[in-house]
Amino acid sequence: MNSQKIRTPRAIDALKPDANGKRYRVVVDAKGIAKGTLLCVVTPTGKKTFYTRALFREQRIDVRLGSYPALSLKEAVAQHNECMQQIDEGHDPRRIRAAEKIKNQTILNMDELFEKWYRHASEAKGCKQSTIDTHRWRWYSYLSPSLGKISINSITRADLLSTLDKCASRSKEQTRKAFTTLNLPLDYALARMLITENPCRTIKPKDVQATKGKSRSRHLSMNEIKVLWDELDRRAPQHTPQMITILKLAVLTGARRSEITQMKWSQLTQKENYWVWDIPETKNGMPHRIYLYGQSIQLLQGLTPITGNSDWVFESNKCVNKSIRSDSVTFMLARMRKDVSIPHFTLHDLRRTAATQWVEQLRADSTLVELMLNHLPQNQLVRTYQIVTREEEQRETWQQWDRLIADITDA
Repeated sequence: MNSQKIRTPRAIDALKPDANGKRYRVVVDAKGIAKGTLLCVVTPTGKKTFYTRALFREQRIDVRLGSYPALSLKEAVAQHNECMQQIDEGHDPRRIRAAEKIKNQTILNMDELFEKWYRHASEAKGCKQSTIDTHRWRWYSYLSPSLGKISINSITRADLLSTLDKCASRSKEQTRKAFTTLNLPLDYALARMLITENPCRTIKPKDVQATKGKSRSRHLSMNEIKVLWDELDRRAPQHTPQMITILKLAVLTGARRSEITQMKWSQLTQKENYWVWDIPETKNGMPHRIYLYGQSIQLLQGLTPITGNSDWVFESNKCVNKSIRSDSVTFMLARMRKDVSIPHFTLHDLRRTAATQWVEQLRADSTLVELMLNHLPQNQLVRTYQIVTREEEQRETWQQWDRLIADITDA
Protein backbone atom coordinates (compact mmCIF):
# COMPACT_ATOMS: atom_id res chain seq x y z
CA MET A 1 0.00 0.00 0.00
CA ASN A 2 1.24 3.45 -0.88
CA SER A 3 2.02 5.37 2.32
CA GLN A 4 0.63 8.67 1.04
CA LYS A 5 -2.87 9.86 1.94
CA ILE A 6 -5.13 11.80 -0.36
CA ARG A 7 -7.92 14.16 0.59
CA THR A 8 -9.22 15.93 -2.52
CA PRO A 9 -10.44 15.15 -6.07
CA ARG A 10 -7.38 17.01 -7.38
CA ALA A 11 -5.11 14.61 -5.48
CA ILE A 12 -6.98 11.66 -7.00
CA ASP A 13 -6.63 13.18 -10.48
CA ALA A 14 -2.86 13.42 -9.88
CA LEU A 15 -2.47 9.68 -9.18
CA LYS A 16 -0.49 8.01 -11.98
CA PRO A 17 -0.01 4.32 -12.89
CA ASP A 18 2.89 2.61 -11.16
CA ALA A 19 6.16 2.86 -13.11
CA ASN A 20 6.69 -0.90 -12.68
CA GLY A 21 3.24 -1.75 -13.97
CA LYS A 22 1.88 -2.84 -10.61
CA ARG A 23 -1.49 -2.16 -9.05
CA TYR A 24 -1.35 -0.07 -5.88
CA ARG A 25 -3.70 1.53 -3.38
CA VAL A 26 -3.69 4.71 -1.34
CA VAL A 27 -5.69 5.71 1.71
CA VAL A 28 -8.34 8.36 1.19
CA ASP A 29 -8.40 10.67 4.20
CA ALA A 30 -11.23 12.92 3.05
CA LYS A 31 -13.52 15.03 5.18
CA GLY A 32 -16.66 13.23 6.36
CA ILE A 33 -15.33 9.68 6.73
CA ALA A 34 -16.92 8.36 9.92
CA LYS A 35 -14.83 5.22 10.50
CA GLY A 36 -13.05 2.42 8.67
CA THR A 37 -10.65 2.84 5.75
CA LEU A 38 -11.54 4.22 2.33
CA LEU A 39 -9.06 3.17 -0.37
CA CYS A 40 -8.42 4.26 -3.94
CA VAL A 41 -6.91 1.44 -6.02
CA VAL A 42 -4.94 2.43 -9.14
CA THR A 43 -4.40 -0.21 -11.84
CA PRO A 44 -1.49 -0.36 -14.34
CA THR A 45 -3.81 1.21 -16.94
CA GLY A 46 -4.58 4.15 -14.64
CA LYS A 47 -8.14 3.14 -13.71
CA LYS A 48 -9.06 4.32 -10.21
CA THR A 49 -11.57 2.48 -8.04
CA PHE A 50 -12.84 3.17 -4.51
CA TYR A 51 -12.98 0.37 -1.92
CA THR A 52 -14.10 0.19 1.68
CA ARG A 53 -11.73 -1.84 3.88
CA ALA A 54 -13.15 -2.97 7.21
CA LEU A 55 -13.47 -5.84 9.67
CA PHE A 56 -16.60 -7.95 9.45
CA ARG A 57 -16.94 -10.76 11.98
CA GLU A 58 -13.22 -10.48 12.72
CA GLN A 59 -12.26 -10.86 9.06
CA ARG A 60 -10.91 -8.14 6.81
CA ILE A 61 -13.13 -7.42 3.82
CA ASP A 62 -12.82 -5.10 0.81
CA VAL A 63 -16.05 -3.71 -0.66
CA ARG A 64 -15.92 -2.27 -4.18
CA LEU A 65 -17.77 1.05 -4.30
CA GLY A 66 -17.24 2.24 -7.87
CA SER A 67 -14.82 3.78 -10.34
CA TYR A 68 -13.59 7.37 -10.30
CA PRO A 69 -14.57 9.86 -11.70
CA ALA A 70 -17.98 8.29 -12.48
CA LEU A 71 -18.26 7.94 -8.70
CA SER A 72 -17.13 11.23 -7.18
CA LEU A 73 -15.09 11.48 -3.99
CA LYS A 74 -18.09 12.90 -2.15
CA GLU A 75 -20.29 10.00 -3.30
CA ALA A 76 -17.57 7.49 -2.38
CA VAL A 77 -17.39 8.86 1.17
CA ALA A 78 -21.17 8.60 1.49
CA GLN A 79 -21.20 5.00 0.23
CA HIS A 80 -18.27 4.10 2.49
CA ASN A 81 -20.12 5.42 5.55
CA GLU A 82 -23.19 3.47 4.49
CA CYS A 83 -21.10 0.27 4.33
CA MET A 84 -19.70 0.92 7.81
CA GLN A 85 -23.22 1.42 9.17
CA GLN A 86 -24.33 -1.88 7.62
CA ILE A 87 -21.39 -3.64 9.31
CA ASP A 88 -22.34 -2.06 12.65
CA GLU A 89 -25.83 -3.50 12.16
CA GLY A 90 -24.39 -6.96 11.53
CA HIS A 91 -24.89 -7.05 7.75
CA ASP A 92 -22.29 -7.89 5.10
CA PRO A 93 -22.25 -4.89 2.72
CA ARG A 94 -20.90 -7.10 -0.09
CA ARG A 95 -24.03 -9.25 -0.01
CA ILE A 96 -26.31 -6.22 0.16
CA ARG A 97 -24.63 -4.57 -2.83
CA ALA A 98 -24.61 -7.81 -4.83
CA ALA A 99 -28.33 -8.30 -4.20
CA GLU A 100 -29.10 -4.71 -5.19
CA LYS A 101 -27.01 -5.06 -8.34
CA ILE A 102 -28.84 -8.22 -9.44
CA LYS A 103 -32.21 -6.64 -8.69
CA ASN A 104 -31.46 -3.48 -10.63
CA GLN A 105 -29.97 -5.32 -13.58
CA THR A 106 -33.07 -7.45 -13.97
CA ILE A 107 -35.61 -4.61 -13.93
CA LEU A 108 -33.96 -1.70 -15.72
CA ASN A 109 -33.95 -1.13 -19.44
CA MET A 110 -32.39 1.94 -21.03
CA ASP A 111 -35.60 3.99 -20.91
CA GLU A 112 -36.00 3.18 -17.22
CA LEU A 113 -32.37 4.03 -16.55
CA PHE A 114 -32.74 7.36 -18.31
CA GLU A 115 -35.81 8.24 -16.24
CA LYS A 116 -33.95 7.24 -13.08
CA TRP A 117 -31.08 9.54 -14.04
CA TYR A 118 -33.53 12.30 -15.05
CA ARG A 119 -35.16 12.30 -11.61
CA HIS A 120 -31.75 12.26 -9.91
CA ALA A 121 -30.44 15.16 -12.02
CA SER A 122 -33.60 17.21 -11.47
CA GLU A 123 -33.40 16.76 -7.69
CA ALA A 124 -29.63 17.33 -7.51
CA LYS A 125 -29.94 20.71 -9.29
CA GLY A 126 -26.38 20.45 -10.56
CA CYS A 127 -27.38 22.08 -13.84
CA LYS A 128 -30.31 24.06 -15.21
CA GLN A 129 -33.60 22.20 -15.51
CA SER A 130 -33.91 23.39 -19.11
CA THR A 131 -30.64 21.60 -19.93
CA ILE A 132 -31.87 18.39 -18.29
CA ASP A 133 -35.16 18.69 -20.19
CA THR A 134 -33.26 19.10 -23.47
CA HIS A 135 -31.42 15.83 -22.79
CA ARG A 136 -34.81 14.21 -22.22
CA TRP A 137 -36.14 15.58 -25.51
CA ARG A 138 -33.05 14.32 -27.35
CA TRP A 139 -33.29 10.92 -25.68
CA TYR A 140 -36.86 10.27 -26.82
CA SER A 141 -36.43 11.95 -30.20
CA TYR A 142 -33.21 10.29 -31.30
CA LEU A 143 -32.08 7.50 -28.95
CA SER A 144 -35.02 5.79 -27.26
CA PRO A 145 -36.62 4.31 -30.42
CA SER A 146 -33.57 2.06 -30.90
CA LEU A 147 -32.18 1.72 -27.36
CA GLY A 148 -35.09 2.24 -24.97
CA LYS A 149 -36.13 -1.38 -24.45
CA ILE A 150 -32.63 -2.88 -24.29
CA SER A 151 -31.58 -4.11 -20.83
CA ILE A 152 -28.81 -1.96 -19.37
CA ASN A 153 -26.61 -4.98 -18.65
CA SER A 154 -26.77 -6.14 -22.26
CA ILE A 155 -26.25 -2.82 -24.07
CA THR A 156 -23.23 -3.06 -26.37
CA ARG A 157 -20.92 -0.80 -28.30
CA ALA A 158 -22.51 -2.13 -31.49
CA ASP A 159 -25.98 -1.08 -30.28
CA LEU A 160 -24.75 2.43 -29.60
CA LEU A 161 -22.87 2.73 -32.89
CA SER A 162 -25.93 1.62 -34.86
CA THR A 163 -28.12 4.18 -33.09
CA LEU A 164 -25.60 7.00 -33.44
CA ASP A 165 -25.20 6.23 -37.15
CA LYS A 166 -28.96 6.70 -37.55
CA CYS A 167 -28.76 9.97 -35.63
CA ALA A 168 -25.92 11.22 -37.82
CA SER A 169 -28.02 10.67 -40.93
CA ARG A 170 -30.60 13.08 -39.45
CA SER A 171 -28.44 15.65 -37.66
CA LYS A 172 -24.72 15.68 -37.00
CA GLU A 173 -25.17 18.44 -34.41
CA GLN A 174 -27.68 16.38 -32.39
CA THR A 175 -25.44 13.33 -32.74
CA ARG A 176 -22.52 15.17 -31.13
CA LYS A 177 -24.78 16.21 -28.28
CA ALA A 178 -26.20 12.68 -28.04
CA PHE A 179 -22.84 11.48 -26.70
CA THR A 180 -23.44 13.54 -23.56
CA THR A 181 -27.08 12.44 -23.39
CA LEU A 182 -25.91 8.80 -23.46
CA ASN A 183 -22.97 9.17 -21.11
CA LEU A 184 -24.91 10.88 -18.32
CA PRO A 185 -27.28 7.96 -17.50
CA LEU A 186 -24.66 5.31 -18.27
CA ASP A 187 -22.12 6.96 -15.95
CA TYR A 188 -24.88 7.22 -13.36
CA ALA A 189 -25.43 3.46 -13.67
CA LEU A 190 -21.70 2.73 -13.54
CA ALA A 191 -21.24 4.74 -10.35
CA ARG A 192 -24.03 2.74 -8.70
CA MET A 193 -22.68 -0.62 -9.90
CA LEU A 194 -25.70 -1.27 -12.10
CA ILE A 195 -23.28 -1.91 -14.97
CA THR A 196 -19.59 -2.79 -15.03
CA GLU A 197 -18.60 -0.48 -17.90
CA ASN A 198 -19.91 2.36 -20.02
CA PRO A 199 -19.56 1.28 -23.68
CA CYS A 200 -20.26 4.82 -24.91
CA ARG A 201 -16.90 5.95 -23.49
CA THR A 202 -15.18 3.81 -26.14
CA ILE A 203 -16.84 5.68 -29.03
CA LYS A 204 -15.80 9.06 -30.41
CA PRO A 205 -17.78 11.46 -32.63
CA LYS A 206 -15.41 10.76 -35.53
CA ASP A 207 -16.49 7.09 -35.43
CA VAL A 208 -19.94 8.14 -36.64
CA GLN A 209 -18.82 11.04 -38.86
CA ALA A 210 -20.07 13.60 -36.35
CA THR A 211 -16.95 15.59 -35.56
CA LYS A 212 -17.51 19.24 -34.85
CA GLY A 213 -17.63 21.44 -37.92
CA LYS A 214 -15.85 24.70 -38.46
CA SER A 215 -16.93 27.41 -36.02
CA ARG A 216 -19.39 29.87 -37.50
CA SER A 217 -18.24 33.43 -38.16
CA ARG A 218 -21.40 34.82 -39.78
CA HIS A 219 -22.56 38.22 -38.60
CA LEU A 220 -24.82 40.79 -40.19
CA SER A 221 -23.53 44.05 -41.60
CA MET A 222 -25.22 47.30 -40.57
CA ASN A 223 -27.05 47.37 -43.90
CA GLU A 224 -28.26 43.80 -43.35
CA ILE A 225 -29.53 44.77 -39.90
CA LYS A 226 -31.64 47.49 -41.55
CA VAL A 227 -33.01 44.99 -44.08
CA LEU A 228 -33.87 42.59 -41.25
CA TRP A 229 -35.54 45.37 -39.25
CA ASP A 230 -37.64 46.47 -42.21
CA GLU A 231 -38.73 42.88 -42.82
CA LEU A 232 -39.69 42.44 -39.16
CA ASP A 233 -41.77 45.63 -39.31
CA ARG A 234 -43.40 44.45 -42.54
CA ARG A 235 -44.29 41.10 -41.00
CA ALA A 236 -45.52 42.54 -37.69
CA PRO A 237 -49.23 42.12 -38.61
CA GLN A 238 -48.63 38.43 -39.43
CA HIS A 239 -46.87 37.46 -36.20
CA THR A 240 -47.35 38.02 -32.49
CA PRO A 241 -45.64 41.11 -31.06
CA GLN A 242 -43.68 38.76 -28.77
CA MET A 243 -41.93 37.06 -31.71
CA ILE A 244 -40.99 40.33 -33.40
CA THR A 245 -39.72 41.78 -30.12
CA ILE A 246 -37.58 38.72 -29.34
CA LEU A 247 -35.72 39.01 -32.66
CA LYS A 248 -35.17 42.74 -32.27
CA LEU A 249 -33.94 42.33 -28.69
CA ALA A 250 -31.49 39.68 -29.89
CA VAL A 251 -29.82 42.41 -31.96
CA LEU A 252 -30.19 45.19 -29.39
CA THR A 253 -28.89 43.22 -26.39
CA GLY A 254 -26.70 40.43 -27.75
CA ALA A 255 -28.36 38.16 -25.17
CA ARG A 256 -28.73 34.43 -25.61
CA ARG A 257 -31.92 33.10 -27.16
CA SER A 258 -33.08 31.33 -23.99
CA GLU A 259 -32.32 34.37 -21.83
CA ILE A 260 -34.64 36.52 -23.92
CA THR A 261 -37.50 34.03 -24.25
CA GLN A 262 -37.41 33.32 -20.49
CA MET A 263 -37.35 36.99 -19.46
CA LYS A 264 -39.63 37.81 -16.52
CA TRP A 265 -41.16 41.15 -15.64
CA SER A 266 -39.68 40.78 -12.16
CA GLN A 267 -36.18 40.84 -13.69
CA LEU A 268 -36.71 44.36 -15.05
CA THR A 269 -36.02 47.47 -12.97
CA GLN A 270 -36.87 50.94 -14.28
CA LYS A 271 -34.32 53.72 -13.73
CA GLU A 272 -34.54 57.37 -14.74
CA ASN A 273 -33.55 56.97 -18.39
CA TYR A 274 -32.84 53.26 -18.75
CA TRP A 275 -34.00 49.86 -17.55
CA VAL A 276 -31.90 47.21 -15.83
CA TRP A 277 -32.43 43.59 -16.82
CA ASP A 278 -31.02 41.24 -14.17
CA ILE A 279 -30.76 37.62 -15.31
CA PRO A 280 -30.34 35.44 -12.18
CA GLU A 281 -28.75 32.47 -13.92
CA THR A 282 -27.26 32.06 -17.37
CA LYS A 283 -25.69 29.30 -19.45
CA ASN A 284 -22.43 29.48 -17.47
CA GLY A 285 -24.28 29.42 -14.14
CA MET A 286 -23.50 33.07 -13.39
CA PRO A 287 -25.93 36.01 -13.14
CA HIS A 288 -25.81 38.72 -15.79
CA ARG A 289 -26.96 42.34 -16.04
CA ILE A 290 -28.00 44.06 -19.27
CA TYR A 291 -28.89 47.76 -19.63
CA LEU A 292 -31.85 48.63 -21.85
CA TYR A 293 -32.41 51.97 -23.57
CA GLY A 294 -34.78 53.69 -26.02
CA GLN A 295 -35.85 51.04 -28.51
CA SER A 296 -35.58 48.11 -26.11
CA ILE A 297 -37.74 49.93 -23.56
CA GLN A 298 -40.35 50.86 -26.19
CA LEU A 299 -40.53 47.25 -27.38
CA LEU A 300 -41.08 45.94 -23.86
CA GLN A 301 -43.60 48.66 -23.00
CA GLY A 302 -45.54 47.57 -26.07
CA LEU A 303 -45.96 44.12 -24.52
CA THR A 304 -47.31 45.37 -21.19
CA PRO A 305 -51.00 45.27 -22.31
CA ILE A 306 -50.46 41.74 -23.66
CA THR A 307 -48.39 39.94 -21.02
CA GLY A 308 -48.17 42.48 -18.20
CA ASN A 309 -50.28 40.29 -15.90
CA SER A 310 -48.10 37.23 -16.49
CA ASP A 311 -44.79 36.34 -14.86
CA TRP A 312 -43.30 36.00 -18.34
CA VAL A 313 -42.63 38.91 -20.67
CA PHE A 314 -42.90 36.49 -23.61
CA GLU A 315 -45.73 34.30 -22.40
CA SER A 316 -46.77 31.51 -24.74
CA ASN A 317 -50.11 31.87 -26.51
CA LYS A 318 -50.61 28.11 -26.23
CA CYS A 319 -49.56 27.39 -22.63
CA VAL A 320 -50.77 29.64 -19.82
CA ASN A 321 -48.04 31.03 -17.55
CA LYS A 322 -45.25 29.47 -19.60
CA SER A 323 -42.74 31.26 -21.77
CA ILE A 324 -42.47 30.93 -25.52
CA ARG A 325 -40.22 28.01 -26.48
CA SER A 326 -36.86 29.09 -27.85
CA ASP A 327 -37.28 26.71 -30.78
CA SER A 328 -40.44 28.54 -31.85
CA VAL A 329 -38.40 31.68 -32.50
CA THR A 330 -35.83 29.68 -34.47
CA PHE A 331 -38.55 28.16 -36.67
CA MET A 332 -40.15 31.57 -37.26
CA LEU A 333 -36.80 33.02 -38.32
CA ALA A 334 -36.19 30.07 -40.66
CA ARG A 335 -39.50 30.72 -42.43
CA MET A 336 -38.83 34.44 -42.66
CA ARG A 337 -35.34 34.01 -44.16
CA LYS A 338 -36.85 32.65 -47.37
CA ASP A 339 -38.24 36.10 -48.20
CA VAL A 340 -35.28 38.21 -47.06
CA SER A 341 -32.47 39.19 -49.41
CA ILE A 342 -29.79 38.43 -46.83
CA PRO A 343 -27.35 35.48 -46.96
CA HIS A 344 -28.19 32.68 -44.53
CA PHE A 345 -27.94 33.52 -40.83
CA THR A 346 -29.16 31.94 -37.60
CA LEU A 347 -30.63 33.34 -34.42
CA HIS A 348 -27.31 32.87 -32.64
CA ASP A 349 -25.62 34.84 -35.43
CA LEU A 350 -27.55 37.89 -34.17
CA ARG A 351 -25.67 37.60 -30.88
CA ARG A 352 -22.41 37.44 -32.83
CA THR A 353 -23.60 40.42 -34.89
CA ALA A 354 -24.05 42.56 -31.78
CA ALA A 355 -20.64 41.57 -30.40
CA THR A 356 -18.88 42.22 -33.71
CA GLN A 357 -20.51 45.59 -34.34
CA TRP A 358 -19.81 46.76 -30.78
CA VAL A 359 -16.15 46.46 -31.73
CA GLU A 360 -16.44 47.63 -35.34
CA GLN A 361 -18.83 50.55 -34.91
CA LEU A 362 -18.39 51.59 -31.27
CA ARG A 363 -14.71 50.69 -30.79
CA ALA A 364 -15.44 48.62 -27.68
CA ASP A 365 -12.47 46.51 -26.61
CA SER A 366 -12.73 42.72 -26.58
CA THR A 367 -12.63 42.45 -22.78
CA LEU A 368 -15.61 44.78 -22.46
CA VAL A 369 -17.50 42.82 -25.12
CA GLU A 370 -16.84 39.56 -23.27
CA LEU A 371 -18.33 41.11 -20.13
CA MET A 372 -21.38 42.28 -22.08
CA LEU A 373 -21.82 38.78 -23.52
CA ASN A 374 -21.39 37.22 -20.06
CA HIS A 375 -18.50 35.06 -21.22
CA LEU A 376 -16.19 33.71 -18.52
CA PRO A 377 -12.46 34.42 -19.07
CA GLN A 378 -10.61 31.42 -20.48
CA ASN A 379 -7.73 31.94 -18.06
CA GLN A 380 -8.50 30.48 -14.62
CA LEU A 381 -6.26 33.01 -12.88
CA VAL A 382 -8.07 35.89 -14.55
CA ARG A 383 -11.43 34.42 -13.48
CA THR A 384 -10.17 34.09 -9.90
CA TYR A 385 -8.33 37.34 -9.32
CA GLN A 386 -9.64 39.92 -11.79
CA ILE A 387 -13.23 40.52 -10.67
CA VAL A 388 -14.25 43.52 -12.78
CA THR A 389 -17.60 44.65 -14.23
CA ARG A 390 -16.92 48.00 -15.96
CA GLU A 391 -20.63 48.79 -15.54
CA GLU A 392 -20.39 52.41 -16.65
CA GLU A 393 -18.70 51.43 -19.92
CA GLN A 394 -21.25 48.67 -20.46
CA ARG A 395 -24.11 51.13 -20.00
CA GLU A 396 -22.55 53.62 -22.41
CA THR A 397 -21.97 50.93 -25.05
CA TRP A 398 -25.54 49.62 -24.89
CA GLN A 399 -26.87 53.18 -25.08
CA GLN A 400 -24.70 54.03 -28.09
CA TRP A 401 -25.70 50.77 -29.77
CA ASP A 402 -29.40 51.50 -29.23
CA ARG A 403 -28.99 54.95 -30.80
CA LEU A 404 -27.03 53.55 -33.74
CA ILE A 405 -29.70 50.93 -34.49
CA ALA A 406 -32.36 53.66 -34.27
CA ASP A 407 -30.41 55.85 -36.71
CA ILE A 408 -29.97 53.17 -39.38
CA THR A 409 -33.48 51.70 -39.10
CA ASP A 410 -35.18 55.10 -39.21
CA ALA A 411 -33.15 56.25 -42.21
